[in-house]
Amino acid sequence: MKKMKKTLALGLALTQAFMMAACGATGTASSAASTAASTATEPSSVAASGADFSEPVELTIYVLGSEPNLHGEVMDAFNAKLSEEMNTTLKVNFLGWGDYETQYPLLLSSGEEFDLIYTATWLNFYQQAQKGAFMQLDDLLPQYAPDAWAQISEVGQKTAMVDGHVYAIPSGKSTYNSFGIIVRGDLMEKYNLPDIKTFDDYATYMQAIVDNEPTMQATDVYSGGSEIDDTYMLSKGLYPLTGNTKSIYWVDLNAEKPTVFNKFDWEGTPAMLEMMQDWGAKGYWPKAALANQDGDMMSTGKAASGTHSMDNWVAQYMRHPEWDWRFYNMVEYNEELSAMQDAMAIPASSKHPERALQFVNLIRTNQELYNMLVYGIEGKTYQFEDDGTVKPLDPDNFSLDPWTWGLRTNDFTKDYAGSPASLNGIRDSIQSNLKANPLRAYVMNTDAVKAEYAAVTNVMSQYFDPLKLGYVDMESGSAELASQLAAAGNDKVVAELQKQVDEFMANY
Repeated sequence: MKKMKKTLALGLALTQAFMMAACGATGTASSAASTAASTATEPSSVAASGADFSEPVELTIYVLGSEPNLHGEVMDAFNAKLSEEMNTTLKVNFLGWGDYETQYPLLLSSGEEFDLIYTATWLNFYQQAQKGAFMQLDDLLPQYAPDAWAQISEVGQKTAMVDGHVYAIPSGKSTYNSFGIIVRGDLMEKYNLPDIKTFDDYATYMQAIVDNEPTMQATDVYSGGSEIDDTYMLSKGLYPLTGNTKSIYWVDLNAEKPTVFNKFDWEGTPAMLEMMQDWGAKGYWPKAALANQDGDMMSTGKAASGTHSMDNWVAQYMRHPEWDWRFYNMVEYNEELSAMQDAMAIPASSKHPERALQFVNLIRTNQELYNMLVYGIEGKTYQFEDDGTVKPLDPDNFSLDPWTWGLRTNDFTKDYAGSPASLNGIRDSIQSNLKANPLRAYVMNTDAVKAEYAAVTNVMSQYFDPLKLGYVDMESGSAELASQLAAAGNDKVVAELQKQVDEFMANY
Protein backbone atom coordinates (compact mmCIF):
# COMPACT_ATOMS: atom_id res chain seq x y z
CA MET A 1 0.00 0.00 0.00
CA LYS A 2 0.57 0.93 0.46
CA LYS A 3 2.98 0.43 2.69
CA MET A 4 5.02 3.17 4.15
CA LYS A 5 5.68 4.80 1.05
CA LYS A 6 7.26 7.67 -0.08
CA THR A 7 8.83 10.92 -0.62
CA LEU A 8 9.55 14.62 -0.04
CA ALA A 9 11.06 16.19 -3.05
CA LEU A 10 11.06 18.23 -6.11
CA GLY A 11 9.70 15.38 -8.09
CA LEU A 12 6.54 14.18 -6.43
CA ALA A 13 4.76 11.79 -8.74
CA LEU A 14 1.38 12.45 -10.26
CA THR A 15 0.27 8.88 -10.43
CA GLN A 16 -2.57 6.64 -9.53
CA ALA A 17 -0.07 4.28 -8.16
CA PHE A 18 0.97 6.65 -5.48
CA MET A 19 -2.64 7.36 -4.92
CA MET A 20 -2.70 3.97 -3.40
CA ALA A 21 0.50 2.97 -2.21
CA ALA A 22 1.99 3.76 -1.77
CA CYS A 23 -0.43 3.07 -0.58
CA GLY A 24 0.96 0.90 1.78
CA ALA A 25 4.23 2.45 2.52
CA THR A 26 4.88 5.15 4.94
CA GLY A 27 4.07 8.01 2.82
CA THR A 28 6.76 9.70 0.96
CA ALA A 29 8.16 13.03 0.36
CA SER A 30 10.76 13.29 -2.33
CA SER A 31 14.09 14.94 -1.79
CA ALA A 32 15.13 17.94 -3.83
CA ALA A 33 16.20 17.03 -7.31
CA SER A 34 18.45 18.98 -9.61
CA THR A 35 17.55 19.82 -13.19
CA ALA A 36 20.52 17.70 -14.14
CA ALA A 37 20.72 17.99 -17.88
CA SER A 38 24.43 18.28 -17.32
CA THR A 39 24.61 14.87 -15.65
CA ALA A 40 23.00 12.95 -18.49
CA THR A 41 25.29 10.78 -20.51
CA GLU A 42 25.32 10.95 -24.26
CA PRO A 43 22.66 8.74 -25.86
CA SER A 44 25.34 6.50 -27.27
CA SER A 45 27.07 5.96 -23.92
CA VAL A 46 25.66 2.49 -23.36
CA ALA A 47 26.60 1.26 -26.79
CA ALA A 48 30.00 2.86 -26.41
CA SER A 49 30.65 0.72 -23.32
CA GLY A 50 31.36 -2.26 -25.55
CA ALA A 51 28.03 -3.96 -24.94
CA ASP A 52 26.79 -6.33 -27.60
CA PHE A 53 23.34 -5.31 -28.85
CA SER A 54 23.43 -7.27 -32.09
CA GLU A 55 20.53 -9.47 -31.00
CA PRO A 56 17.14 -7.72 -30.66
CA VAL A 57 15.53 -8.31 -27.25
CA GLU A 58 12.08 -7.57 -25.87
CA LEU A 59 12.32 -7.04 -22.11
CA THR A 60 9.20 -7.79 -20.08
CA ILE A 61 8.66 -5.82 -16.89
CA TYR A 62 6.00 -6.14 -14.18
CA VAL A 63 4.89 -3.03 -12.29
CA LEU A 64 2.07 -1.97 -9.98
CA GLY A 65 -0.80 0.32 -10.91
CA SER A 66 -3.40 0.88 -13.57
CA GLU A 67 -2.43 1.09 -17.23
CA PRO A 68 -2.92 4.67 -18.50
CA ASN A 69 -5.17 5.13 -21.54
CA LEU A 70 -2.27 6.55 -23.54
CA HIS A 71 0.22 3.94 -22.38
CA GLY A 72 0.37 2.20 -25.76
CA GLU A 73 1.07 5.41 -27.66
CA VAL A 74 3.71 6.47 -25.16
CA MET A 75 5.43 3.10 -25.32
CA ASP A 76 5.43 3.05 -29.12
CA ALA A 77 7.39 6.30 -29.14
CA PHE A 78 9.65 5.18 -26.32
CA ASN A 79 10.40 1.79 -27.88
CA ALA A 80 11.29 3.37 -31.21
CA LYS A 81 13.98 5.38 -29.44
CA LEU A 82 15.06 2.53 -27.17
CA SER A 83 15.44 0.26 -30.19
CA GLU A 84 17.79 2.79 -31.77
CA GLU A 85 19.88 3.01 -28.62
CA MET A 86 20.25 -0.65 -27.66
CA ASN A 87 18.23 -2.81 -30.08
CA THR A 88 15.73 -3.40 -27.29
CA THR A 89 12.02 -2.89 -26.70
CA LEU A 90 10.07 -2.91 -23.43
CA LYS A 91 6.77 -4.65 -22.67
CA VAL A 92 5.06 -3.41 -19.49
CA ASN A 93 2.61 -5.60 -17.56
CA PHE A 94 0.51 -4.05 -14.78
CA LEU A 95 -0.61 -5.63 -11.51
CA GLY A 96 -3.68 -3.73 -10.32
CA TRP A 97 -4.08 -2.22 -6.86
CA GLY A 98 -7.16 -4.29 -6.15
CA ASP A 99 -5.37 -7.64 -6.17
CA TYR A 100 -1.62 -7.02 -6.24
CA GLU A 101 -1.18 -8.42 -2.73
CA THR A 102 -2.09 -11.89 -3.99
CA GLN A 103 -0.91 -11.59 -7.61
CA TYR A 104 2.59 -10.28 -6.81
CA PRO A 105 3.84 -13.24 -4.73
CA LEU A 106 2.08 -15.70 -7.04
CA LEU A 107 3.88 -14.21 -10.03
CA LEU A 108 7.27 -14.56 -8.37
CA SER A 109 6.62 -18.17 -7.41
CA SER A 110 5.12 -19.16 -10.77
CA GLY A 111 8.37 -19.53 -12.70
CA GLU A 112 7.06 -17.27 -15.47
CA GLU A 113 9.89 -15.84 -17.56
CA PHE A 114 10.22 -12.06 -17.45
CA ASP A 115 13.09 -9.65 -16.97
CA LEU A 116 12.37 -6.87 -14.48
CA ILE A 117 9.97 -6.25 -11.63
CA TYR A 118 9.26 -3.35 -9.33
CA THR A 119 10.04 -4.22 -5.72
CA ALA A 120 10.12 -2.43 -2.38
CA THR A 121 10.32 -2.95 1.34
CA TRP A 122 6.52 -2.79 1.47
CA LEU A 123 6.32 -5.60 -1.11
CA ASN A 124 8.37 -7.87 1.17
CA PHE A 125 11.55 -7.54 -0.88
CA TYR A 126 13.75 -9.15 1.77
CA GLN A 127 11.49 -12.12 2.28
CA GLN A 128 11.11 -12.64 -1.49
CA ALA A 129 14.90 -12.45 -1.97
CA GLN A 130 15.39 -15.04 0.76
CA LYS A 131 12.96 -17.31 -1.07
CA GLY A 132 15.09 -17.10 -4.22
CA ALA A 133 12.62 -15.00 -6.22
CA PHE A 134 15.29 -12.54 -7.41
CA MET A 135 18.59 -12.97 -9.19
CA GLN A 136 21.81 -12.24 -7.33
CA LEU A 137 23.46 -9.19 -8.93
CA ASP A 138 26.89 -8.99 -7.27
CA ASP A 139 28.86 -9.78 -10.44
CA LEU A 140 26.42 -8.36 -12.98
CA LEU A 141 25.96 -4.85 -11.58
CA PRO A 142 29.54 -3.57 -11.94
CA GLN A 143 29.65 -4.68 -15.56
CA TYR A 144 26.16 -3.85 -16.84
CA ALA A 145 24.81 -1.05 -14.63
CA PRO A 146 27.79 0.74 -13.08
CA ASP A 147 26.37 4.26 -13.43
CA ALA A 148 22.99 3.43 -11.91
CA TRP A 149 24.68 1.62 -9.03
CA ALA A 150 27.02 4.55 -8.41
CA GLN A 151 23.99 6.81 -7.90
CA ILE A 152 23.14 4.89 -4.72
CA SER A 153 24.85 5.79 -1.45
CA GLU A 154 26.90 3.20 0.38
CA VAL A 155 24.18 2.87 3.00
CA GLY A 156 21.56 2.56 0.26
CA GLN A 157 23.55 -0.15 -1.48
CA LYS A 158 23.64 -2.16 1.73
CA THR A 159 19.85 -2.02 2.02
CA ALA A 160 19.66 -3.87 -1.31
CA MET A 161 21.62 -6.77 0.15
CA VAL A 162 20.32 -9.97 1.68
CA ASP A 163 22.82 -12.24 3.43
CA GLY A 164 25.63 -10.15 1.98
CA HIS A 165 24.47 -10.31 -1.66
CA VAL A 166 22.78 -7.67 -3.83
CA TYR A 167 19.33 -8.48 -5.20
CA ALA A 168 18.03 -5.13 -6.46
CA ILE A 169 18.90 -1.62 -7.61
CA PRO A 170 17.22 0.97 -5.37
CA SER A 171 15.66 4.06 -6.85
CA GLY A 172 18.03 6.99 -7.21
CA LYS A 173 15.52 9.31 -5.58
CA SER A 174 15.83 10.11 -1.88
CA THR A 175 12.72 9.69 0.24
CA TYR A 176 11.42 10.61 3.68
CA ASN A 177 8.40 9.27 5.48
CA SER A 178 5.22 11.27 5.58
CA PHE A 179 1.87 9.65 6.05
CA GLY A 180 -1.40 11.08 7.12
CA ILE A 181 -4.93 12.17 6.35
CA ILE A 182 -6.01 13.59 2.98
CA VAL A 183 -9.31 15.47 2.80
CA ARG A 184 -11.15 17.75 0.40
CA GLY A 185 -10.66 21.40 1.25
CA ASP A 186 -13.72 22.48 -0.68
CA LEU A 187 -15.88 20.34 1.60
CA MET A 188 -14.09 21.61 4.69
CA GLU A 189 -14.96 25.14 3.64
CA LYS A 190 -18.51 24.19 2.66
CA TYR A 191 -19.26 22.71 6.08
CA ASN A 192 -17.01 25.06 8.10
CA LEU A 193 -14.82 22.26 9.41
CA PRO A 194 -11.59 22.79 11.43
CA ASP A 195 -8.09 21.75 10.35
CA ILE A 196 -7.32 18.15 11.20
CA LYS A 197 -4.88 17.84 14.07
CA THR A 198 -6.33 14.76 15.79
CA PHE A 199 -8.33 11.68 14.87
CA ASP A 200 -11.34 13.28 16.53
CA ASP A 201 -11.01 16.12 14.01
CA TYR A 202 -10.94 13.53 11.24
CA ALA A 203 -14.10 11.93 12.62
CA THR A 204 -15.80 15.35 12.56
CA TYR A 205 -14.93 15.66 8.89
CA MET A 206 -16.18 12.18 8.02
CA GLN A 207 -19.41 12.72 9.95
CA ALA A 208 -20.08 15.82 7.88
CA ILE A 209 -19.67 13.72 4.74
CA VAL A 210 -22.06 11.04 6.01
CA ASP A 211 -24.61 13.69 6.98
CA ASN A 212 -24.42 15.77 3.82
CA GLU A 213 -22.87 13.86 0.93
CA PRO A 214 -24.84 10.61 0.45
CA THR A 215 -23.11 9.73 -2.85
CA MET A 216 -19.64 9.74 -1.26
CA GLN A 217 -17.86 7.26 0.97
CA ALA A 218 -16.33 9.16 3.89
CA THR A 219 -12.95 7.43 3.54
CA ASP A 220 -11.62 5.14 0.82
CA VAL A 221 -11.63 1.75 2.51
CA TYR A 222 -11.78 -0.93 -0.22
CA SER A 223 -10.51 -4.45 -0.95
CA GLY A 224 -6.93 -3.36 -0.27
CA GLY A 225 -7.99 -2.80 3.34
CA SER A 226 -7.49 0.24 5.51
CA GLU A 227 -4.38 1.98 6.77
CA ILE A 228 -6.23 3.98 9.40
CA ASP A 229 -4.84 1.72 12.12
CA ASP A 230 -1.30 2.10 10.77
CA THR A 231 -1.72 5.88 10.60
CA TYR A 232 -2.93 5.88 14.19
CA MET A 233 0.08 3.85 15.33
CA LEU A 234 2.53 6.02 13.39
CA SER A 235 1.06 9.05 15.14
CA LYS A 236 2.10 7.50 18.46
CA GLY A 237 5.77 7.15 17.55
CA LEU A 238 5.57 3.45 16.70
CA TYR A 239 7.65 1.84 13.96
CA PRO A 240 6.68 -1.18 11.80
CA LEU A 241 9.47 -3.73 11.66
CA THR A 242 8.92 -4.31 7.95
CA GLY A 243 9.44 -0.58 7.43
CA ASN A 244 5.96 -0.30 5.94
CA THR A 245 2.33 0.06 6.80
CA LYS A 246 0.46 -3.23 7.01
CA SER A 247 3.25 -4.61 9.20
CA ILE A 248 2.14 -7.04 11.89
CA TYR A 249 5.06 -6.44 14.25
CA TRP A 250 6.05 -3.04 15.65
CA VAL A 251 8.28 -1.33 18.22
CA ASP A 252 8.02 1.95 20.12
CA LEU A 253 10.79 4.28 18.96
CA ASN A 254 10.38 6.42 22.06
CA ALA A 255 11.16 3.52 24.38
CA GLU A 256 14.63 3.17 25.86
CA LYS A 257 14.78 -0.43 24.62
CA PRO A 258 12.89 -1.42 21.45
CA THR A 259 10.42 -4.13 22.44
CA VAL A 260 8.73 -6.11 19.68
CA PHE A 261 4.97 -6.63 19.80
CA ASN A 262 2.16 -7.78 17.52
CA LYS A 263 0.01 -4.76 16.67
CA PHE A 264 -2.98 -6.50 18.26
CA ASP A 265 -1.06 -6.75 21.55
CA TRP A 266 -0.12 -3.07 21.69
CA GLU A 267 -1.45 -1.36 24.81
CA GLY A 268 -3.13 1.29 22.67
CA THR A 269 -4.93 -1.16 20.40
CA PRO A 270 -8.16 -1.46 22.45
CA ALA A 271 -8.69 2.30 22.26
CA MET A 272 -7.86 2.29 18.55
CA LEU A 273 -10.28 -0.56 17.88
CA GLU A 274 -13.03 1.18 19.84
CA MET A 275 -12.51 4.27 17.69
CA MET A 276 -12.65 2.29 14.46
CA GLN A 277 -15.63 0.24 15.60
CA ASP A 278 -17.43 3.49 16.31
CA TRP A 279 -16.48 4.85 12.88
CA GLY A 280 -17.69 1.70 11.16
CA ALA A 281 -21.01 1.86 13.03
CA LYS A 282 -21.46 5.47 11.92
CA GLY A 283 -21.08 4.47 8.29
CA TYR A 284 -17.70 6.03 7.48
CA TRP A 285 -17.18 2.99 5.24
CA PRO A 286 -19.76 0.46 3.98
CA LYS A 287 -20.21 -3.03 5.38
CA ALA A 288 -19.09 -4.49 2.05
CA ALA A 289 -15.98 -2.30 1.70
CA LEU A 290 -13.59 -5.26 1.50
CA ALA A 291 -15.48 -6.59 -1.53
CA ASN A 292 -14.96 -3.35 -3.43
CA GLN A 293 -11.90 -3.40 -5.71
CA ASP A 294 -12.09 0.27 -6.70
CA GLY A 295 -8.83 1.73 -5.45
CA ASP A 296 -9.35 5.06 -7.19
CA MET A 297 -12.36 6.39 -5.33
CA MET A 298 -10.77 9.62 -4.20
CA SER A 299 -9.81 10.83 -7.66
CA THR A 300 -13.22 9.94 -9.09
CA GLY A 301 -15.20 11.71 -6.40
CA LYS A 302 -16.55 8.54 -4.79
CA ALA A 303 -14.58 8.97 -1.55
CA ALA A 304 -14.05 12.22 0.33
CA SER A 305 -10.82 11.31 2.12
CA GLY A 306 -8.15 8.70 2.72
CA THR A 307 -5.08 7.88 4.79
CA HIS A 308 -2.13 7.94 2.42
CA SER A 309 1.27 9.42 1.63
CA MET A 310 2.27 12.92 0.66
CA ASP A 311 2.85 11.75 -2.90
CA ASN A 312 -0.70 10.49 -2.98
CA TRP A 313 -1.92 13.90 -1.85
CA VAL A 314 -0.01 15.72 -4.59
CA ALA A 315 -1.34 13.27 -7.16
CA GLN A 316 -4.92 13.79 -6.00
CA TYR A 317 -4.50 17.55 -6.01
CA MET A 318 -3.04 17.59 -9.49
CA ARG A 319 -5.97 15.67 -10.90
CA HIS A 320 -8.60 17.81 -9.18
CA PRO A 321 -7.22 21.12 -7.86
CA GLU A 322 -10.80 22.42 -7.73
CA TRP A 323 -11.39 20.04 -4.81
CA ASP A 324 -8.48 21.60 -2.90
CA TRP A 325 -7.16 18.33 -1.49
CA ARG A 326 -5.32 18.95 1.80
CA PHE A 327 -2.73 16.83 3.60
CA TYR A 328 -2.23 16.48 7.35
CA ASN A 329 0.93 14.59 8.28
CA MET A 330 0.25 12.33 11.27
CA VAL A 331 3.67 10.68 11.64
CA GLU A 332 5.34 11.56 14.93
CA TYR A 333 8.70 10.07 14.04
CA ASN A 334 9.68 11.60 10.68
CA GLU A 335 12.76 9.96 9.23
CA GLU A 336 14.59 9.13 6.04
CA LEU A 337 13.21 6.02 4.38
CA SER A 338 15.14 3.01 3.23
CA ALA A 339 16.60 3.26 -0.26
CA MET A 340 14.58 0.11 -0.91
CA GLN A 341 11.36 2.09 -0.62
CA ASP A 342 11.33 1.82 -4.43
CA ALA A 343 13.58 -0.44 -6.47
CA MET A 344 13.95 -2.73 -9.48
CA ALA A 345 14.86 -6.40 -9.28
CA ILE A 346 15.51 -9.11 -11.85
CA PRO A 347 13.53 -12.31 -11.30
CA ALA A 348 15.40 -15.56 -11.11
CA SER A 349 13.55 -16.64 -14.28
CA SER A 350 14.95 -13.86 -16.50
CA LYS A 351 16.68 -14.94 -19.72
CA HIS A 352 18.09 -11.46 -20.32
CA PRO A 353 19.55 -10.17 -17.03
CA GLU A 354 22.46 -8.40 -18.72
CA ARG A 355 20.19 -6.49 -21.11
CA ALA A 356 17.78 -5.69 -18.26
CA LEU A 357 20.57 -4.09 -16.24
CA GLN A 358 21.83 -2.20 -19.28
CA PHE A 359 18.31 -0.87 -19.73
CA VAL A 360 18.15 0.35 -16.11
CA ASN A 361 21.57 1.96 -16.50
CA LEU A 362 20.50 3.75 -19.67
CA ILE A 363 17.24 5.10 -18.24
CA ARG A 364 18.99 6.44 -15.16
CA THR A 365 21.65 8.26 -17.19
CA ASN A 366 19.88 9.40 -20.36
CA GLN A 367 17.49 12.27 -19.72
CA GLU A 368 15.74 12.04 -23.09
CA LEU A 369 14.73 8.41 -22.55
CA TYR A 370 13.94 9.08 -18.89
CA ASN A 371 11.57 11.88 -19.83
CA MET A 372 9.85 9.71 -22.43
CA LEU A 373 9.31 6.85 -20.00
CA VAL A 374 8.35 8.90 -16.95
CA TYR A 375 6.52 11.87 -18.48
CA GLY A 376 5.37 10.51 -21.84
CA ILE A 377 5.10 12.54 -25.05
CA GLU A 378 6.18 16.17 -24.87
CA GLY A 379 3.40 18.46 -26.02
CA LYS A 380 0.74 15.78 -25.52
CA THR A 381 1.10 14.39 -22.00
CA TYR A 382 3.51 16.97 -20.53
CA GLN A 383 5.41 20.18 -21.08
CA PHE A 384 8.31 21.77 -19.23
CA GLU A 385 7.66 25.22 -17.79
CA ASP A 386 10.10 28.13 -17.67
CA ASP A 387 10.60 27.62 -13.93
CA GLY A 388 11.86 24.06 -14.48
CA THR A 389 8.68 22.33 -13.39
CA VAL A 390 6.80 19.80 -15.48
CA LYS A 391 3.13 20.29 -16.33
CA PRO A 392 0.82 17.34 -17.04
CA LEU A 393 -1.33 18.01 -20.10
CA ASP A 394 -3.70 15.04 -20.00
CA PRO A 395 -3.66 13.52 -16.51
CA ASP A 396 -6.88 11.58 -17.01
CA ASN A 397 -5.28 9.60 -19.84
CA PHE A 398 -1.65 9.65 -18.70
CA SER A 399 -0.74 10.55 -15.14
CA LEU A 400 2.95 11.42 -15.14
CA ASP A 401 5.27 8.84 -13.60
CA PRO A 402 2.51 6.22 -13.61
CA TRP A 403 4.70 3.22 -12.75
CA THR A 404 8.41 4.12 -12.99
CA TRP A 405 9.18 4.76 -9.31
CA GLY A 406 11.91 2.13 -9.17
CA LEU A 407 13.72 3.84 -12.06
CA ARG A 408 13.63 7.40 -10.78
CA THR A 409 16.65 9.53 -10.02
CA ASN A 410 17.09 12.85 -8.21
CA ASP A 411 18.97 14.19 -11.22
CA PHE A 412 16.06 14.04 -13.64
CA THR A 413 12.99 14.27 -11.41
CA LYS A 414 11.07 17.55 -11.55
CA ASP A 415 8.40 19.20 -9.45
CA TYR A 416 4.94 19.48 -10.96
CA ALA A 417 3.60 22.79 -12.13
CA GLY A 418 0.54 23.71 -10.13
CA SER A 419 1.46 21.63 -7.08
CA PRO A 420 -0.42 22.51 -3.88
CA ALA A 421 0.59 25.90 -2.51
CA SER A 422 1.17 24.35 0.92
CA LEU A 423 3.55 21.67 -0.41
CA ASN A 424 6.80 23.50 0.28
CA GLY A 425 5.79 24.41 3.82
CA ILE A 426 4.74 20.88 4.72
CA ARG A 427 7.80 19.42 3.05
CA ASP A 428 10.15 21.81 4.83
CA SER A 429 8.49 21.07 8.16
CA ILE A 430 9.01 17.35 7.73
CA GLN A 431 12.59 17.69 6.55
CA SER A 432 13.49 20.01 9.42
CA ASN A 433 12.24 17.54 12.01
CA LEU A 434 13.88 14.34 10.80
CA LYS A 435 15.02 11.90 13.47
CA ALA A 436 17.56 9.14 13.23
CA ASN A 437 16.03 5.68 13.31
CA PRO A 438 18.66 2.94 13.44
CA LEU A 439 16.03 0.27 12.81
CA ARG A 440 15.64 1.54 9.22
CA ALA A 441 18.73 -0.56 8.53
CA TYR A 442 17.29 -3.63 10.27
CA VAL A 443 16.02 -6.38 7.98
CA MET A 444 13.41 -8.68 9.48
CA ASN A 445 14.27 -12.35 8.89
CA THR A 446 11.47 -14.86 9.46
CA ASP A 447 13.34 -17.98 8.29
CA ALA A 448 13.55 -19.43 11.79
CA VAL A 449 9.80 -19.00 12.28
CA LYS A 450 8.63 -19.35 8.70
CA ALA A 451 5.63 -21.54 9.42
CA GLU A 452 4.54 -19.52 12.44
CA TYR A 453 4.91 -16.19 10.63
CA ALA A 454 2.82 -17.44 7.71
CA ALA A 455 0.17 -18.71 10.12
CA VAL A 456 0.09 -15.41 12.02
CA THR A 457 -0.20 -13.49 8.75
CA ASN A 458 -3.21 -15.57 7.76
CA VAL A 459 -4.81 -15.11 11.17
CA MET A 460 -4.38 -11.34 11.07
CA SER A 461 -5.94 -11.18 7.63
CA GLN A 462 -8.84 -13.39 8.59
CA TYR A 463 -9.59 -11.98 12.05
CA PHE A 464 -7.91 -8.62 12.63
CA ASP A 465 -9.02 -6.85 9.44
CA PRO A 466 -12.76 -7.49 10.01
CA LEU A 467 -12.33 -6.63 13.69
CA LYS A 468 -10.74 -3.25 13.04
CA LEU A 469 -13.42 -2.33 10.50
CA GLY A 470 -16.19 -3.12 12.97
CA TYR A 471 -17.54 -6.14 11.10
CA VAL A 472 -17.44 -8.32 14.24
CA ASP A 473 -18.17 -7.68 17.90
CA MET A 474 -15.10 -6.23 19.57
CA GLU A 475 -15.15 -8.36 22.73
CA SER A 476 -15.80 -11.72 21.12
CA GLY A 477 -13.71 -10.85 18.05
CA SER A 478 -10.73 -9.88 20.21
CA ALA A 479 -10.99 -13.07 22.24
CA GLU A 480 -11.13 -15.18 19.09
CA LEU A 481 -8.17 -13.35 17.55
CA ALA A 482 -6.07 -13.77 20.71
CA SER A 483 -6.82 -17.49 20.71
CA GLN A 484 -5.97 -17.87 17.03
CA LEU A 485 -2.70 -15.93 17.41
CA ALA A 486 -1.62 -18.12 20.29
CA ALA A 487 -2.34 -21.25 18.27
CA ALA A 488 -0.47 -19.83 15.24
CA GLY A 489 2.72 -19.31 17.25
CA ASN A 490 2.69 -15.54 17.68
CA ASP A 491 4.78 -15.71 20.87
CA LYS A 492 7.49 -17.66 19.04
CA VAL A 493 7.62 -15.06 16.27
CA VAL A 494 7.84 -12.21 18.78
CA ALA A 495 10.69 -13.96 20.62
CA GLU A 496 12.63 -14.52 17.39
CA LEU A 497 12.20 -10.93 16.19
CA GLN A 498 13.11 -9.58 19.62
CA LYS A 499 16.33 -11.57 19.52
CA GLN A 500 17.14 -10.11 16.12
CA VAL A 501 16.38 -6.55 17.17
CA ASP A 502 18.48 -6.92 20.33
CA GLU A 503 21.42 -8.23 18.33
CA PHE A 504 21.04 -5.48 15.76
CA MET A 505 20.95 -2.71 18.36
CA ALA A 506 23.91 -4.18 20.21
CA ASN A 507 25.98 -4.02 17.04
CA TYR A 508 24.63 -0.77 15.63
